Amino acid sequence: MTTTSESRITILALFLIVFCLSGLGCGPGSTADKDSEPTPVGTSTEQVEDLPPWVGRWMLVITEQTTDFHPFLVQIGEFNGQRALREVDKAPGPSFESWKMTQVVFREDEILLSINIREGVTMNFVGELHGEAVLGAFFMEGELDVTPARLVKTSATSMSEIQTPDKTEGTDAFESAIKAKDKITAFQTFIKDHPDLPLTNSAYFELINSAVAQNLPLEKVEEFTKNSIDSSKRWGPNLVPETLFQIATLTKSSPEYRSIARSALDQIKEIVGEPLPDSYAERMDLLESQYLLSSDSAEDQQSGGEKLQTFLVDRPFEINGLIALATHFEKTNKKEEALKIYSKLAVLPGLSRMVGAIPNLDGDEPQTAIQKVESLSEKKGDELTRYLDETYEKEAFYFVEPQDQKPTLKENRKIPLLELFTGSACPPCVAGDLALGGLEKEFPSPKIIAVRYHQHIPRPDPLTNSDSEARFS
Repeated sequence: MTTTSESRITILALFLIVFCLSGLGCGPGSTADKDSEPTPVGTSTEQVEDLPPWVGRWMLVITEQTTDFHPFLVQIGEFNGQRALREVDKAPGPSFESWKMTQVVFREDEILLSINIREGVTMNFVGELHGEAVLGAFFMEGELDVTPARLVKTSATSMSEIQTPDKTEGTDAFESAIKAKDKITAFQTFIKDHPDLPLTNSAYFELINSAVAQNLPLEKVEEFTKNSIDSSKRWGPNLVPETLFQIATLTKSSPEYRSIARSALDQIKEIVGEPLPDSYAERMDLLESQYLLSSDSAEDQQSGGEKLQTFLVDRPFEINGLIALATHFEKTNKKEEALKIYSKLAVLPGLSRMVGAIPNLDGDEPQTAIQKVESLSEKKGDELTRYLDETYEKEAFYFVEPQDQKPTLKENRKIPLLELFTGSACPPCVAGDLALGGLEKEFPSPKIIAVRYHQHIPRPDPLTNSDSEARFS
């Protein structure tokens, strides 16, 4: 949470009475009849003259990209002359089974809702009333990463009437704007028509990206970035730093718009305060390095390159940093250094797919990592294949101790059997695959025995057989 939002919540706490939930939820189809309802989760110290905009049933909607999740249906109304909230129903299924509202705080047009999602882990929703919706952010207590979330008025009386998860409202229009020939106009129209949707924040980023790609005047791009920041503020202060990071990412490498990136990075430091929390500091170091690399000054470029190499020592798989450094080496005619990085991106499991196409310095069609390797390397055929194999062994198993540092094992010991369930089309399985491969290099058979059982996860795997499936079951 930012310093600003922490202060804001502290102020709220000074003025408000907070009631903790003690198993006081209501079942599906409950009404707002105060004679039949239990004590609400929380109440405000305000009188009810300003209550009408809040009265009614509300659905908590948490948005991840283009998918909405609906954990709670709640009722807001009057209780003993004060504003109050109570749970009406909760989404069925295991995803939200352990979720429990623990605290609600009201003040003027704002609400703070705390939810215990599992033992020792609390998520907060902080939002502000805007017409028929409460716009805000959902975030873990003590963490900085935020997700857009809303309270939306609904006539539903139980979760059986709500489809969850569901496609985010505006998704079809957003995807149409992405495909539009005139993206600038398409996204401006989307933003105008959907000011209160989470996708509006993404629409601003697409608008800025298109404006940079089309080399629109600096003043116009500055206007778009200002409007983007103002839009994010409607979702509370917690979303603003993330918006500024996105703006800096989109403008840092373009000489015409570097001033926008500089302003965004400086605003993050001002809002969050220094020293930055670790998660912010890491992103700041990466963006500052890339910002320096885009400078016309040879001194700045050298500083950015050195800063980025230092950054990558502790984060050897940071894709954006690797691509930025490889591109810098290409620009400065350090072909062998660029080749090493592109080779790493080409051979490491999963990375090449995550990298996608890499822009060419000469403006030609973008290339994949392996195409970059082929264009830069003087090695061809079997020689190039051997080079890539050596790169894989070195980079994939960088954590394996050198031969002269391997531990000595006792004689007559028992031989461990290690079993791994994996899949050739399973991205999350890569870490386990590499870890077991490292153990095999550290302790070759028969020091350990390693057995892999392939499964059809998430797609059909030709290495799966009846024995591997039987062992898994």
